[in-house]
Amino acid sequence: GTASGKPVPGHCPHLGTELDWQPGEFFEESGLYLVCSTHGAIFEPATGFCVAGPCRGASLEPLQVREQGGEVFLLHETP
Repeated sequence: GTASGKPVPGHCPHLGTELDWQPGEFFEESGLYLVCSTHGAIFEPATGFCVAGPCRGASLEPLQVREQGGEVFLLHETP
């Protein structure tokens, strides 16, 4: 598998609420941008940068993930 630090849908930088409006559903109607389910903030999928909404100019926090066998796994940091 591969590991990366790409932005992965998780929590909005505005209030820390989860992005998905349905389990595993993060994109707005056109499928081009990620959208926050709480306040409608819009994020670029490739960078996690917020282009519209209450957290405009902020970014999603990159998470370490690993892809293996067609599935993506979140890698937890060890203390």
